[in-house]
Amino acid sequence: MAHPRLGLVPPLKFIPLAEDAGLMKELTTWVLNEALTQCAQWRSSGRTLAVSVNVTATNLLEEGFTGLVVELLEKNSFRAPRCSSRSPRRASSLTSPDRRRSSKSCATGIIVSIDDFGAGFTSLAYLSSLAVGELKLDRGFITGLGTEGKERDLELVRATIQLGHDMRLRVVAEGIEDVDTLDLLSDLGCDRAQGYFISRPMPANLLAFKSDLAKIPVGVA
Repeated sequence: MAHPRLGLVPPLKFIPLAEDAGLMKELTTWVLNEALTQCAQWRSSGRTLAVSVNVTATNLLEEGFTGLVVELLEKNSFRAPRCSSRSPRRASSLTSPDRRRSSKSCATGIIVSIDDFGAGFTSLAYLSSLAVGELKLDRGFITGLGTEGKERDLELVRATIQLGHDMRLRVVAEGIEDVDTLDLLSDLGCDRAQGYFISRPMPANLLAFKSDLAKIPVGVA
């Protein structure tokens, strides 16, 4: 988020403040609407893309969140949900009723992705208790993967990809910064990849005019 005086403020700085101030619902509503509006514009120009939106556990487990998503989808003329991504940060207080509600929220076809898997509050328990469809491997395991001293990380990544596939989950690797890491993850069977090697973050209008998005290879997130 760009601030006129502070400059670029990362999510880890402003999201906790928004949660403490009770503003997460309003903030998430705005982000979802912006993302779906942009996705609808891409589709109207012939570029069929799925969109991932990071939400906090506070959002995901809030009563009415599913209805909000469906409402915004219908507003932007989407027949069915595509993809909704969540971050597990500050999610250590999930209760059994919360987990049931989060699973129910996916009944519309929304894919729930566990972000930064393997770091922070992520837990193997989520794989059995939440309606998860995707794992995103934390960049801490990916950076420098395959170099000397990273042998244990390599085995962890290999095992996590296998676990994800055994559970019929899509696995995404974050933080790919060179072709060697991309090739290694491809050999390990990782489904999708993201990172600066593929593309740095950019405004939607620049992405739309930078290349023919419809020709982006499957497997690049």
